Amino acid sequence: MPGGTFTAYADVQGTGTTQQVLGQVTSVKLQVVSHAGGAPLIDKAGLATSDNVGPFVTVDVTGLGTGRYFANWLLTDSHGDTAADSDVCAVQAGAGAQGAAGPQGPVGPAGPQGPTGAQGPVGPAGAQGPTGPPGPSGKNGTSSLVKCVYKTTGTGRNRKTRQVCMVTVLSPGTHVVSVAITRANTRYAVGTAVMHAGKARFELRSIRPMKRGRYLVTIVVTRGAQATVIRYRQMIQ
Repeated sequence: MPGGTFTAYADVQGTGTTQQVLGQVTSVKLQVVSHAGGAPLIDKAGLATSDNVGPFVTVDVTGLGTGRYFANWLLTDSHGDTAADSDVCAVQAGAGAQGAAGPQGPVGPAGPQGPTGAQGPVGPAGAQGPTGPPGPSGKNGTSSLVKCVYKTTGTGRNRKTRQVCMVTVLSPGTHVVSVAITRANTRYAVGTAVMHAGKARFELRSIRPMKRGRYLVTIVVTRGAQATVIRYRQMIQ
């Protein structure tokens, strides 16, 4: 991003019309923190609005020097629940004029799980791709790594090949964590586990086969009545 002043955008998604979704949002706050840590350099509430695509939030950002930063978004809905998302950004020296803003990933409370679709046929086993990088850390220190491979069991007519997605989640404390992998509002794999000593490694339940591409990974960390949602996109081979 160029230095000087620019506008940060965050799309807001939910159930209902644009006005109903905006009515469910109490506040959306943006904090910009140096990649090296320290106090927030930007800590501002966003302005909720909409266009013909849907609802979104804007925040004017100014005064950032050259370097890397974490952009931490925190949404609070009308029930008092929160959803957090963290992105890495950088300000470069000598940058040209600011270009048009690209679409921001969805931010909002996790919706209810829909009914499970029918299991589709398993495709042929492909070569295993390299492991993708771990997901970004949220404000509560939560991070995850998703790896999907094909496993073959049995021999002869009993030989079966299925896609298996393993997820490793790191988060301080002991609590319940659930993970869902989606793309274009379609669920591909889900799973739930209990954290032990700040770590959980478990196999997701496959709903339908995944082809190579970028998918949205949604982590919901539940501590009593408090739920925190972290979303990021990951390339799955």
